[in-house]
Amino acid sequence: PCHTESNWKSDFGVVQHARTGFPLTGRHASIPCQECHFEARNQTFSRVSPTCYGCHIADWNRTASVSIDHAKAGFSKSCQQCHSTWAWTPAALPGHDACFLISSGPHDRITCRGCHTSLTGATITGACNSGTYTCTNCHAHEKGRTDQQHPNVPGYQYKDIKCYECHRFAG
Repeated sequence: PCHTESNWKSDFGVVQHARTGFPLTGRHASIPCQECHFEARNQTFSRVSPTCYGCHIADWNRTASVSIDHAKAGFSKSCQQCHSTWAWTPAALPGHDACFLISSGPHDRITCRGCHTSLTGATITGACNSGTYTCTNCHAHEKGRTDQQHPNVPGYQYKDIKCYECHRFAG
């Protein structure tokens, strides 16, 4: 029930909402009912989508101009695969660890833009070749000193791509 016999103010909250099949977690638990239930005034509580994408379609479409174009990249419309209910960012990218370990270790919780100079228009193919990352944003090395530290490393060059090739899984 939404109301008690003695009070018209709704007692329907997070605990009761959990029984509806859409538990309110993260930021969803703190937003007003009307943000999702536009027809609350008519007491129908309709128009609520059972999927993240159903409510966040505008966010999905906006990615084409502000981040990785989710449609072009072929991302799933199951927002929870990358995003949490607490915040859209930082987002996780399933499969990123196969290219560069970010789920644990020294690079854990680094944002996308912490390494990538730009992702707008990027297509995620899984081939680990975005070409938009830079190691030297965080790892400041002097070329002369770094050259001296790698005298016997075959193929060594003072370039981000070469740092990546040797150190992508280094702890």
